[in-house]
Amino acid sequence: TPYAMLRTITHNSKFNPTWLFLRRNYCSSGAPSLFLSPAQHIPQPSTPVQVLGRKGLPDNHNPNLPAHLDGPTKDFPCQLELGTPADDEVDVWELADLAREHLDENLADHGAILMQQLPLNGVSDFSEFVRALGWRTSSTGDYLKNMQGRSMSSTPLTDLVRTSSDEPPAYTIEPHPEYHTAGFPSKIMLFCNTPPSEGMGGEWPVTDTRQVYKDLDPEVKSKFEELGVRYSVFYESAERNPKYTTWQTNLAPTKEGVEEYLEALGYTWEWNPEDDSLVYQQNFDATWSHPKTGEPCWFNQAHAQHWTFYQSHPLFWDRNNEEMAGRWPVDCTYGDGTEISQEVLNHLRETIWKNTVALPMRKGDLLVCDNFLAMHGRMSFTPGAGREVYVSAIYD
Repeated sequence: TPYAMLRTITHNSKFNPTWLFLRRNYCSSGAPSLFLSPAQHIPQPSTPVQVLGRKGLPDNHNPNLPAHLDGPTKDFPCQLELGTPADDEVDVWELADLAREHLDENLADHGAILMQQLPLNGVSDFSEFVRALGWRTSSTGDYLKNMQGRSMSSTPLTDLVRTSSDEPPAYTIEPHPEYHTAGFPSKIMLFCNTPPSEGMGGEWPVTDTRQVYKDLDPEVKSKFEELGVRYSVFYESAERNPKYTTWQTNLAPTKEGVEEYLEALGYTWEWNPEDDSLVYQQNFDATWSHPKTGEPCWFNQAHAQHWTFYQSHPLFWDRNNEEMAGRWPVDCTYGDGTEISQEVLNHLRETIWKNTVALPMRKGDLLVCDNFLAMHGRMSFTPGAGREVYVSAIYD
């Protein structure tokens, strides 16, 4: 049958998106059996989610940070539940059709959408779902496939899916958009395969970036818009007893491959002849126009690629900026090279956290963020919590 043929195609590594068009236009089996509707129940965190003073959270002693995060509301992120006729087996491709139609139409309005407890299980199901969506999952040709260039640590699981993060559980990854090291994706999809045990942390912090843009001090925003941001990424060599990520793992296995990668993406770089470490840099605007709505968006990592982002990381708790200058995994300045003051960093983080909710997760939950309009992150959690989350990036 046509559907049997098309399901065979989904497991072909040379899958051609033309099949997606054919299936959706000529292989319809009649009225759809699945539907999405507003969720009747909005789960809340089982325990208060601490921000102020939380160990492992960047600049956690800033007194203007919120003491705790609120839980999600019915409006942010938008939450949907899947409806199916009784005893029907869910077809992953039909589910993907439904999800894509809804996301294409509504994601830019809401900024972030959570589809509750989808009937997907494991890497293979989620990877097939991502493939069936038919969106582009790589950027700049063969470069930045599946978010490979990210400065933090994660593991590719398939050609479409990675672990969301391999960072230590004690570390809170503050809300951020995926940015230049991931090739500026338009959407981020986070799938919960195994939720953390109740009361052990690990919630998704999700930020309303539209509101962040409105709430930022106009003078702070104006300076960033005038100067932009200069980003620096530092990698050690895998052959020199590295402490953290290496250029061989995250970029390419040879220096020639690294330089080809960086040149194609417009970076400048410098090798340290003493230890084969690498620093590469580029300037980017702090605000971007949304690709669909045209509205101005606070789209940068001025807080999350500043060296203070790593000061609370367990691998760097005993380090200070004097000894680590130039060797933090990431750092940034204004586009003219001048330092971003602690006062400004405090303001950015205060504004972001005050517009963030803590989203608990259940098995099958799929969080989709418009990368320009909603930031995502990870609250720290207790080791052994069992948290298993996958990520895939979408490029329009």
